[in-house]
Amino acid sequence: MTIFRTKGYDNSPYMEWRLAWWDSAECAKTDRDVQDCFFPDPEEDSKEVVKRKELIAQMICASCVVQDQCLLFALDTNERYGVWGMHTQADRRELKRWMTRHPDRASYHWDRSFAKIRQRIESALNTEATQGIAVAAIQFRDGFVEDETLVVGRP
Repeated sequence: MTIFRTKGYDNSPYMEWRLAWWDSAECAKTDRDVQDCFFPDPEEDSKEVVKRKELIAQMICASCVVQDQCLLFALDTNERYGVWGMHTQADRRELKRWMTRHPDRASYHWDRSFAKIRQRIESALNTEATQGIAVAAIQFRDGFVEDETLVVGRP
């Protein structure tokens, strides 16, 4: 797997081609309030709310057909914030570290990273405190997500 380096966002045909996947992304189809889950603000939200928002974003990403392109874009552009391709900032940092240390096993680490996040989502859904988030992620297309400690969307 080759990770191409770009210098930020520009208007080149290359960048237009690189962003062609965006229209197919599940996050692009969500309500604006739900999109905020993809970029939680640790300065405004508590750690618990940030984790819940990231979990909602990861659940939405889990059903997305362009996960690989999204994550590759985030890695290419050194995106430091938000959930991209089902990976939080910490997940991307870890993946990048493993792929740099073991470039001959890049595809293994790529697949392992996705599997690890899916397992984390499944584990979180099995706890009582986060069961409401599953409903929230399923209902994101309806324009609202509501949870007892996190309300995102229209009243």
